Amino acid sequence: MENVALCGDNNFGPQLFALAFGLSQLSLVVIWALPHTPRTRASLAAAVVAFIAYSGLQLLSHLEHLYSIEPSLLLNLFLSVSLLFDIARIRTLWLAHYTTIATVYTISSLLKLVWFYLESKTKQAHFLNRTIQYGSEEIHGLYSRSFFWWINQLFLLGFNRDLTVENLPHLDQVLSSNIVHHAVQSLWGRAPKSSRNILAWCIFCAFKSSVLYSFMARLALIGLNYSQPFLISRLINYVGDKSSNRNDGYGLIGGFALVFILKAVFNGLYQHHNFRFITQIRGAIVSMIYEKTLEVRYKTDSNLPAATLMGNEVDNISIGIQNAHETWASPIELGIAIYLLEIEVHWAAAIPAAISLAVFYMTGLISRTFPKRQAAWMKGVHQRVAFTSNYLNIIKVVKMLGLLERISAIVQELRVHELDLQKKFRHSMIMMNLVGQSLYSVKICNSSTSHFILTTIISGISSNLTPVITLSVYTGAAFCTGRNPLTVAQTFMALSIILLASTPLSNLVYSAPRVVGAVECFQRIQEYLLETPRHDYRRSGESHHISHDTLETMLSSEGFELSEMAKIKIQQGRKSTIRQASQTTDVVVIQEADFSWNLTQAILSKISIKLPRGSFTMVIGPVGSGKSTLLQAILGELYCTKGYIQIQPSLTVSFCDTNPWIRHKTIRETILGSLNYDEILYQTVIQACALEADIKTFPQGHFTPLGSNGIAISGGQRQRIAIARAVYSRAQLALFDDVLSALDARTYEHVSTNVFGIQGLLRRNGVTVVFVAHALDLNSADQIVVLEEGMISQHSHPREIVANKNSLLAGDTSSQIDLNTISGSTVDRQSRSLPESQAIGDIADRKLGDWTNYKYYLEAAGGNNVLLCFFCLFLGAFCSQFPSLWVQWWADDNARSPFRHLATYISVYFVLAIMGSVLWALCMWLIFCSIVPKSSSLFHEHLVTKVKDAPLSFLTSTHNGIILNRFSQDMTLVDRSLPADFLKTNNFMQCLMSALFISVKAKYFAPLIAIAGFVVYLIQKFYLRTSRQLRQLDLETKSSLYTQFTETIIGLTTIRAFGWQ
Repeated sequence: MENVALCGDNNFGPQLFALAFGLSQLSLVVIWALPHTPRTRASLAAAVVAFIAYSGLQLLSHLEHLYSIEPSLLLNLFLSVSLLFDIARIRTLWLAHYTTIATVYTISSLLKLVWFYLESKTKQAHFLNRTIQYGSEEIHGLYSRSFFWWINQLFLLGFNRDLTVENLPHLDQVLSSNIVHHAVQSLWGRAPKSSRNILAWCIFCAFKSSVLYSFMARLALIGLNYSQPFLISRLINYVGDKSSNRNDGYGLIGGFALVFILKAVFNGLYQHHNFRFITQIRGAIVSMIYEKTLEVRYKTDSNLPAATLMGNEVDNISIGIQNAHETWASPIELGIAIYLLEIEVHWAAAIPAAISLAVFYMTGLISRTFPKRQAAWMKGVHQRVAFTSNYLNIIKVVKMLGLLERISAIVQELRVHELDLQKKFRHSMIMMNLVGQSLYSVKICNSSTSHFILTTIISGISSNLTPVITLSVYTGAAFCTGRNPLTVAQTFMALSIILLASTPLSNLVYSAPRVVGAVECFQRIQEYLLETPRHDYRRSGESHHISHDTLETMLSSEGFELSEMAKIKIQQGRKSTIRQASQTTDVVVIQEADFSWNLTQAILSKISIKLPRGSFTMVIGPVGSGKSTLLQAILGELYCTKGYIQIQPSLTVSFCDTNPWIRHKTIRETILGSLNYDEILYQTVIQACALEADIKTFPQGHFTPLGSNGIAISGGQRQRIAIARAVYSRAQLALFDDVLSALDARTYEHVSTNVFGIQGLLRRNGVTVVFVAHALDLNSADQIVVLEEGMISQHSHPREIVANKNSLLAGDTSSQIDLNTISGSTVDRQSRSLPESQAIGDIADRKLGDWTNYKYYLEAAGGNNVLLCFFCLFLGAFCSQFPSLWVQWWADDNARSPFRHLATYISVYFVLAIMGSVLWALCMWLIFCSIVPKSSSLFHEHLVTKVKDAPLSFLTSTHNGIILNRFSQDMTLVDRSLPADFLKTNNFMQCLMSALFISVKAKYFAPLIAIAGFVVYLIQKFYLRTSRQLRQLDLETKSSLYTQFTETIIGLTTIRAFGWQ
């Protein structure tokens, strides 16, 4: 494959400085080769190798500029690292007074620095193809990505302007939904489906680069984390030694700076690649779920949860993936910490080791209950979201029938039921969190008092009591055996190691259940993706029915067991033959066919129909006789268990259901469907369907949005727009299911004459029509099929049946229309003016916070509970931070007089640790057992009430997906993220208390802390103006996704009939 240049060769800056740098390198070779130049045995060889390396870099630079859109990773890395070594070398040369060589080295390094700067700049100005939209990140280099400089452009945009989806920068191409979907789908299609975790495996294999990058960054963090105790110990020794060398101090400063800068960089890269991986997972899984939804057989009780899989299950996966690497990194870190602790306190390190093993054991014991409990909870979420979606789709009808109070109460009852299903799961989660004393919060707790006391004790032992037990036992043993106590440096190194050990322990306790939950979500999505797809038994140009072997297989896949008698019948059926095709003029031929929804019981039996090209077939019969089911059978939505159905090759079909499928689009977009606009045809169809007068009353005319499921218009208008869509499609076969039932007499007469009449549009265009009716003029049909109890009772010319018309329709009273009495009907109500869609929330308010939101949440949570929680957090922060100062006093006292006041120091230390544990447990109980249940239920009740009391104008102008998103994703945030963030205020309390103690002990640090606090305030002020807008955009854009899913699920039959998949 030939490489194609992506950038022009007119970028001369880097090449010029690279050439100048090469000349300086050649000069160094010449100088080192001179006989009087002082050198070592390696000096000349090193200069020659450097010059050779430069030649390779020059070629690499040229190729990278031509064939890569991003700055060269290898060049940036080599030039930057070699510059650091050059600085050290130049310093040595100048100190040694080698002026000539030092001068040339300095000039060479300056040229290298400029070359490095030019190589690290983006090449966007030199792109040959300006039409390709590259992401901001993928065109930047190593250091711009590592320090996230590339995102400053977005921060400035959000600070100065209101962010919208249209003005956001483009994502990287590798994050495109099409690309990630294709990557996973190609692996998924080839993978064996026997394993329950094969979907998760395909995901990890497809995006292994993101997993590898985050793995390497997390590995680097382990080394950086455990270099800190050595730096702290060395710093304490340096401060205590008055004869320390100043250069050692500079080295310590550099060491601390290097460790913490690298830690920040690698932590950012770790999180960044993790979230890139999550983005790829979201794009792939949502696309696969949507694609599968278009394939599966339509079942009202199983398709709607697809939207929940796309929402709640994918959110659970995202939460689990965020900390998935902690499951392998935390045990490694814990092992290193215990080893380092053993060096300092010897056998006393067995205490935290034993506590860690106990926590691991209890974590595994508790996590076993997660899958079953989470599955029950997710089932409750599915039921509530599915019911709410159906409720929103028919809310106008519910309003008209006066059932809003009852239906709203049912929605709230489902929410309460869902919260009850969470109880056991929350109980397990809070036990896990208390076991590890994690500062991260989770779902709601509803544990009993005995369980709460138990977990509180475990919490204190695992986090707060571990340091005091370890140090006290070691000191007591030293006192009894006559050994020296720990020095100040040893004490604080031991404390830092214990702190480092508690972090992976907490991370593991926090991460393990979420990873298990994510795996369970993968498995549930995999089960959906492996559902038996709709089998289209229709064949073009040849007779066909399901083979008996296939029938047995499909029965097994549906979960049915065949009786011996059924197996005998299937075996006998193998001997039957299939009748050959009918005349080529027949569009559809059905011969002795049985149709069913579930393969167990035939809904239609012994159906034999031929639909000649251009014919008009009317299907009549009483309610429940199978008229609508027959249309579904022709569309291929039912199983054909006997006989066969044949359709004309390349047959185009249009379908109009009794309850038409209308999307939240304009009138014109709905009628056109996927076709181009044809002015003459469009106006003809509008006139034939009696829509001209209605459209004139709409404020936006043909461009008036119809609302979700056509809620903005009347039932008759919905039917006529659906008829117009079917007629405009110019399909060869048109199926209509009682589409005139909601029209008044005048409109009924107009549409039936101009569309379905002998001189109507369908007849003139030679369209084959199948019309399910109750009272249409039977004489307009070419043939009439009468259905009774799922079988054809009559099938002949209208003249032979019209005499028995009254008796045939006697049982059908639900939709019967009497032309003699309907003239005064106003079923098709006058069109009303529709309000323009209003945005939820003011875009201008996105940048700034609104304190009323906090007030609203605090009121829902309960003022007394919140005040008590903050009080406990403040005291808990004191009990957590003061022991470090207490231990310092203890160590200083030991240095002056070993083991003096030993009982006092140990007892106070124990009291502080126990108080910290109790206060922390009380905070968790208040948040998870009181605040969260109360606020979650109240928020949902407020939301249900707002929807119930909303005027029809709001409901007609707002996407159903926007409202459904409030009930799905927003409730998820209220249940999970909001209480977690509420509990994280403990971090602020801890920082505040630490700053207080540092200021008391080291007064000269107080101004620095104040300055640092002010800088942090300015940063968050700048940052939040963008991040707040992005969070709101994230919530709002998901509404469109929910709308797309719900509309697709509702209109699945129509979509497949028109071939719009």
